Amino acid sequence: MLLYSPRWLFLYPGLILLVTGAATMEWLLPGPRSIGQITLNVHSLLYAATAVLLGVQSITFALFTQTFAVKQGILPPARWSDWASRNLKMEGLLVTGIALIAAGLSGGIHAVSAWRSVHFGALDATYALRWVIPSALSLGLGGHMMLAGFFLSVLQIGE
Repeated sequence: MLLYSPRWLFLYPGLILLVTGAATMEWLLPGPRSIGQITLNVHSLLYAATAVLLGVQSITFALFTQTFAVKQGILPPARWSDWASRNLKMEGLLVTGIALIAAGLSGGIHAVSAWRSVHFGALDATYALRWVIPSALSLGLGGHMMLAGFFLSVLQIGE
């Protein structure tokens, strides 16, 4: 049953998670934000980053499911999956993954540099987490993109 509707099961929820998570991260990165008497800070930033990661994973699961279902003759090709199959190749996903990992490492180096500037002593946690959370997200997304590239190329064997 899960193969019959990858858009509603994976794609649309993934897009919602990705967009709301990314928008929330962008809103929270400069500093704490208040909505009425509620103040959102790095803890909310972490949840937003998790939404982005789950959103991207869900979107790639939609692509995997659609690719498999079409290959098995369960579903007809869809425009979005045809476009993705033509344009998302292992090499491109590997390059994207490497770029994301490099960005994550760069942010991590910045965070360690800031810690070094206080002689590896007490560091303002909210300042550090504003670097560490996006860096960790970038590392996770980079690894996911690389693995997704490998798996998608397996699903496309014989095309």
